[in-house]
Amino acid sequence: MIPIDILIIVDLVSRITLASILIIAGLAKVTSNKSTTETVRGFGISSIRISTVLGFSLPFVEIMIGIGLLLPGVGLVAGIASSFLFLCFSFVLIVAGSNGFCGWVRNEA
Repeated sequence: MIPIDILIIVDLVSRITLASILIIAGLAKVTSNKSTTETVRGFGISSIRISTVLGFSLPFVEIMIGIGLLLPGVGLVAGIASSFLFLCFSFVLIVAGSNGFCGWVRNEA
């Protein structure tokens, strides 16, 4: 049986790590919002209008989830939201990769 102190430390380190990643990624996307929107459009998953909305809102969603992971009262909700966000991101990468688009590099084969 794992001692409860170890579990609390693992939980805290995991939350801080994931929150840092989301906040830094969100801030980087906010500073280059046009590039983020173009990248989301390039995935070709949805219409231009939906891609534009996603491109502009994604950085703020990432920042909010990251901050939520650091707050004790909403940690569970933020954890579920981050799981959903990463699940959606994985789905988009799989679909876009099968269409020949991988991140910022297009496969011209």
